[in-house]
Amino acid sequence: MDLKKLLDYVNTVLDADRRQQLEEKDALKKALKKVKIKQKELKELLLTETDEYSRQRLQEKIEIARAQRKKGLALLEKLIRKKNGKNKKAKK
Repeated sequence: MDLKKLLDYVNTVLDADRRQQLEEKDALKKALKKVKIKQKELKELLLTETDEYSRQRLQEKIEIARAQRKKGLALLEKLIRKKNGKNKKAKK
């Protein structure tokens, strides 16, 4: 393989990795938005619910949604830092 073909191959692989990271980040953002909406809906239901057992179940679901969203936000932040870290190294 000559140098030009080898460089084209490396660029193709790197672009595929970058594209996959962007797709993962976008999918994660969409999922987090859905969880946020669901969490808000559960909170509204909690305000109108009068049965203590149902209120407790709703509160548990809200806590689960909050924990999952927190984990997702941490992962998203990690992906963003990873992207920014690569860009900073490439510029130096």
